[in-house]
Amino acid sequence: MTDPVNDFSMPATQHWVASNQQLAALCQQLQSSPSLAIDTEFMRTNTYFPKLALIQLSDGEQCWLIDVLEIDEFAPLKALLEGPELVLIFHAPGEDFEVLDHALSIVPNNIFDTQVAAGLVNIGYSMGYARLVAHVFDIELGKEDTRSDWMIRPLSERQKRYAADDVLYLHRLYKILSDKLVEQQRHSWLDEEMLGLLEVAAQRKKAADYYLRVKG
Repeated sequence: MTDPVNDFSMPATQHWVASNQQLAALCQQLQSSPSLAIDTEFMRTNTYFPKLALIQLSDGEQCWLIDVLEIDEFAPLKALLEGPELVLIFHAPGEDFEVLDHALSIVPNNIFDTQVAAGLVNIGYSMGYARLVAHVFDIELGKEDTRSDWMIRPLSERQKRYAADDVLYLHRLYKILSDKLVEQQRHSWLDEEMLGLLEVAAQRKKAADYYLRVKG
């Protein structure tokens, strides 16, 4: 039987989610998932706060691109992503925390950062996602759409592929890095680092909202 964690012969199935009904059904479908890979696309060229344009989710075999511009009922997504048993797999999630909290009041509480984990197991510190994928899997990801306009609709097929790639390899990295952390007896180190990341995100929000205390 093919192991989806190590098989690169077939790309993950990609789904476009663009209605309240589709999102609610997806969240119901993913309720029992032990872990989900997640990333966001946003714009912040002319605004202080980032504008969320897209959320990508993957269970390791399928990928969902959530068009937040066409949806206005996010309670099911908030309940899913804030579930205490769900591990959310990110890569360098600082800005993702900010945009999810600001746009949708979603605050993850159980996370695995592949960038931090790669550093703890001596693969490389502060490695970007594309570089880490290239190092571990010898796969080069396209960078053409890094600075594209994510607020336009419809998105191009290349944009969708780029967005899907951002979560496609996170489950594979999660398994490999988790195993190495256990082998090197450093999983507790990661737990401490993740708590620190969440605390930093909480402090950043307090600082960002400080202007609200200024009268007038």
